[in-house]
Amino acid sequence: MMQKRRKQTQIMVLIGFLLFAFALNIRDASITGNFIANSVHSYPVLTCYDSDFDNIYEKGNVIYANEEYKDTCFNGDIEDYSGNYVVEHYCKYGEHFTKIKYCADSCINGRCQ
Repeated sequence: MMQKRRKQTQIMVLIGFLLFAFALNIRDASITGNFIANSVHSYPVLTCYDSDFDNIYEKGNVIYANEEYKDTCFNGDIEDYSGNYVVEHYCKYGEHFTKIKYCADSCINGRCQ
């Protein structure tokens, strides 16, 4: 009887935790989770965070695998504080990606104007 009650409690705690993780992912689309399973529990691991939600008109940063990547400008030769392109860091499927996007006017301090 005691084992059955303990198992029910573990299942309820796990369901509550998964609902919380699901609600967190809905609230903040830039936080993505991978689920890691071990022999006892499954739980989400937040692996990638994008502060500007892949927006080239806002300077942002990505935190991935304990590293920070900041959006920067690109003038065609080197990354700089100004130029015609923005180097946009973003998250997709819980991983870090980078793309270079053309700015119609210009890029200053990591964002298109």
